[in-house]
Amino acid sequence: MVIALASTYRFAPSREAPKWRWVSWGSIFATALWIAASIGFSFYVTSSGSYDRTFGSLGAVVVLLTWFYISAYVVLLGACLDAEMERQTARDTTTGPEKPMGSRGAKMADTVAHDGGR
Repeated sequence: MVIALASTYRFAPSREAPKWRWVSWGSIFATALWIAASIGFSFYVTSSGSYDRTFGSLGAVVVLLTWFYISAYVVLLGACLDAEMERQTARDTTTGPEKPMGSRGAKMADTVAHDGGR
């Protein structure tokens, strides 16, 4: 799962390819959170046990779609973590020769978070 998420975070954005070091923390975080959320949701579904009474034969579909929703949210959280990690550095993280900020062709790499008035 870590490799699949790291590949998604590396190749999915429409930008010049970021370096691999920026995708590892987001994919590790997302994988750990995905496993924890899946276990927690599984525990919730088995302990509540009213999906079949509430939704009838469509209860399994409702559970599956809810798990897809939770999984998608976790993947987006990992991508946000990677984006913020890239934003916190003034160093050029794109491939090729170093370029000044604003001309790198990457939204997060072209801006740096404010230092809070320091």
